[in-house]
Amino acid sequence: MTDFDARLRRLDYAIEAETASLLRRKDDAETAIDELIGIAATLDRPAPSAAPGRRSRVLRLGPLTLTISTDRTDNEPPDDEDLP
Repeated sequence: MTDFDARLRRLDYAIEAETASLLRRKDDAETAIDELIGIAATLDRPAPSAAPGRRSRVLRLGPLTLTISTDRTDNEPPDDEDLP
């Protein structure tokens, strides 16, 4: 295991402890889930399929697993000249 993997694992455990506490304190479950998604977006791990151009962020909280996956493209954003 690399140092980066170890640091990421410690971060994951710390976030898991914080999110459990967050869920206990929140009266509004929808707001708590929104905050958890924001936390999950900070975790960046390779997608299980290891597909090129795909990024997956995972947050585990007991039996709950939130996964946010995005597809990357090689397309460059349009120049200002190309915009109407």
